[in-house]
This record gives sequence, C-alpha cells and structure tokens, in this order.
Amino acid sequence: MIPCIPDEGTIHTAMSLAARAPSFHDCQPWLWRLANDGLHLYADTDQRGAETDMESRNVLLSCGASLHHCVVALAALGWRAKIRWLPDAAEPEHLAALELNPHPASALDVMLASAIPRQRDDWRPYSSWAVSAADIALIGARAAGVGVTTRRVETMSEVQRVVTQAVSRHAMDPAGAPRDDRDVTFADAKSTEDHGVVLALGTRDDTRLARLRAGHAMSLALLSATALGLATCPITEPLASADTRDALHDNLFSIVGFPQMLLRIGWPPVGADPLPLSGTSVDSGRLPVAG
Repeated sequence: MIPCIPDEGTIHTAMSLAARAPSFHDCQPWLWRLANDGLHLYADTDQRGAETDMESRNVLLSCGASLHHCVVALAALGWRAKIRWLPDAAEPEHLAALELNPHPASALDVMLASAIPRQRDDWRPYSSWAVSAADIALIGARAAGVGVTTRRVETMSEVQRVVTQAVSRHAMDPAGAPRDDRDVTFADAKSTEDHGVVLALGTRDDTRLARLRAGHAMSLALLSATALGLATCPITEPLASADTRDALHDNLFSIVGFPQMLLRIGWPPVGADPLPLSGTSVDSGRLPVAG
C-alpha cells in the first residue's frame, strides 16, 4: 500500500497524546519527524544525560512508550501504523518509522486512546481491594502480543524491599504533590493495607530492540490497567542494582530472558483526591518537524 499522510490536526492530536507517555525523570527523550513516507521516531540526544546502561535502558523504554501512545492515538483517529523498528543501522538514533494508512478504529483502539489523558503515575499506597487474577491475565496477554513476558513478583523479599524503597522515595502527600523529604519511610503506607501488585516485564534478550519493545509493552500495560480503573506506576530504580536484576532473572525470567522494568498496579485509594496532570506537555518544539 502507498503510505498516506494525515492532516495537520490529526498529527497534532497524535503528538499531543504521544507526549503524555511516561518518561523516566520526565525527560521526554524522543523526537518525532514528519516525512513524505510517514512519521519517524528518534532518540533525542539533547535530552540525554550520562551514557550509562541504565540511562540507555530508560531512554529506550521511554521512547518505546511514546511510540505505542502514538500508534494507539493514530488508530483511534482512523489511521493504522505499520512499524519498522530500527530502520537504519547507520543511524542508531533512528528508532522507528511509521507507515500510515487509513483504517477504521476498533473499540479497543478507542478505549486505549481514551485512557491516555487519564493515566497518572500514582505512587500513593493503594487500597485494600485485591487486583483480580483476570485483570492481571488480561494485561499479561496484551503484553505477550507484542513479544514481552509479564511475571508477577510475589515471594522475592529482596525485590519487594527495593520496590518498597523506590515507592517511598516517590511518596505523595495527601494533596498529590511529591514530598520534599526524600527519607520518608513507607511504614505508614503499609498500615493502610497497600495491596499493590508488582509485575515484572521481561524480554528474550537485552538488545536495543528488546528495550524498545519493552517500553511499547509498558505503555500497553499502563493504558490497559487505566482503562480497567486501576492505578499504576512504572518503576526502574531497582533494576539499577545488579543483585535485583539477577534475582528477577533467576526467579522469573531464567528461561525467557531479561527483566526490563517493574510495574506497580492496584486500586486507587478510596476517597483520594484526583492526581494532577503529569509534567509532560506539547509545545511547538516537540511537534514533528519536516525532514
């Protein structure tokens, strides 16, 4: 099929939603370009910090999430996107190319796209309502559809400890604003019967493509959970520890491969105030440029 280009309003809407993808440290390390053959996603090197394995992982996870947000938004607007992953070996920052063609939106497309403006990183303790096995299975099945395996973290005390520490560092006050005290403990949160479920997302290998796909699956999992009414927050800090990566690999992914990130889901606190919109936004500098 000969690719088409949507009108300016469609592109602007898709980019507005793509920019709401979770990016670690809110750095939005992506750059979209519009060309005659479709949309192209690049890693924005100006947004990157020190080049470490963890930094590279987070950049690719974030860009993969923005890619999925964009694909979902376009699908809901009546455009199917065919993804070419890492299309140019000579240009490693070129992460994906999207060939676009008109296609009727499905109910799932609309449901996931409508979840984008509602998704928030919710670091608060979750309510005592348990997340159903059916909901976890649905999220896992959708992630598996894009080549990413989901495992529930249940009995690994070391992993649970570092996840708890990560959550406590992002503890929220009752108004929903981040606390200034970075040493706040999670003891009070535990007393409210936090029943959050921790899911680990893993891939068969640890290549750049695998990390991009993991980010793609992260977005799909977050939007699926949001559409179900669940609260979510992605977590990568524990994976900076080799011990935690090894524990996840040995206990959950010894056959499948490599852990890429953790995702915490649960029912929102009963009667809690709505969370504010995250810091992501779109301005003329973040819209795709021709070239």
